[in-house]
Amino acid sequence: MTDVKAKLAQISGNDQKSRTDEYKALLAQVLASAKLPDIQLWIDHMASDSTPLIISRVVLQEFATSLVNLNADLHVEVAQYAIEKLTPRVVAFEEQLGIVREHLSGIYEERQEWTDAAKVLAGISLESNRLLTADYKCDKYVKIAQLYLEAEEHFEADRFLTKASMAIHDAKDVTVQIRYKVCFARISHYKRKFLEAAMRFYELSQIILLPDERMVVLETAVICAVLAPAGPNRSRLLALLYKDERSKEIIIFPILEKMFLDRILRKEELNKFVVLLKEKDFPLQGENNVTAVLDKAVREHNLLSASKVYNNIRFDELGVLLDVPAEDAEKLASTMIAENRLDAHIDQLKKIIYFQEENTINLWDTHIATACNTVNSLVDLISVKYPKFVDQF
Repeated sequence: MTDVKAKLAQISGNDQKSRTDEYKALLAQVLASAKLPDIQLWIDHMASDSTPLIISRVVLQEFATSLVNLNADLHVEVAQYAIEKLTPRVVAFEEQLGIVREHLSGIYEERQEWTDAAKVLAGISLESNRLLTADYKCDKYVKIAQLYLEAEEHFEADRFLTKASMAIHDAKDVTVQIRYKVCFARISHYKRKFLEAAMRFYELSQIILLPDERMVVLETAVICAVLAPAGPNRSRLLALLYKDERSKEIIIFPILEKMFLDRILRKEELNKFVVLLKEKDFPLQGENNVTAVLDKAVREHNLLSASKVYNNIRFDELGVLLDVPAEDAEKLASTMIAENRLDAHIDQLKKIIYFQEENTINLWDTHIATACNTVNSLVDLISVKYPKFVDQF
């Protein structure tokens, strides 16, 4: 250490050009020696006001890029010390600190220390006066969000993804845009916004390049669609997924098919689905666990399916159909009616639910009437534009 201190003092008395070269040479020596006290002494000297910025910036740039040559443990100690010493002068050393933080975050990520990796990367000043491209900003914000998602800190992930959304429209890097969409879908899933998540995952299944990844994402889209609250929006999404030829290769396609065709699902039919949830490591514990969400989604689906078959049904009979007490069946129906997800009305005195009468015959009549009206409109237009042609008939 004494030798390094003496060399630093000696270099300080030289001219600018030679000082820069000699500081770099000394840096190479202290890094090669791998002695933490010597490296710390060198950092202290570079961070001090006695070293001109025009020199320290250039030399610290070399230092930041050279840290990757150290072994991981020493790299972590040196990087942490450098961040501590240089942060008070962050305005002067923004670029150098950014490089140090990126490399340190990479080591934490390799060790699966996700939160530490995210926090270190989040320390980079992305809203400074430096000229940073939209691609660079988005890349860092999305990376931080990805790391927090791995740590299952969804609130923090959402916060940084929101920041990314401010610049994502200006980003040109397709990879960054896809990563952003993946994070958005995952956060929607963790928030239990299954309909939104399903739509996002389905969009991703069409743009991801690798076939295997596309199928995994498509399968996740189907799972989220099954878990989504029943209603017109989910029906449209189920139709989109069902008509996609790739969906037939998914293990839970029979459930997707039954839901799309408005057929009633039985509990025993959901066993494969629950097994798949466990295999994909969906969270199955806690008050609002996925199995509870699944049960609720299936009950809502079965209620909608019943509305296609029955004109009306008693609460107790509906309870048997949904495998819940009559009071719960009534509550579920009233909630769906209030949210405009079920076209029906309730007679509480008679304890009967009356569904909107829109059976197959009525629908067929409506379609025929619509077709006839369309044909008549076309004939009228033709007669106006080509009267001579019409007169021939």
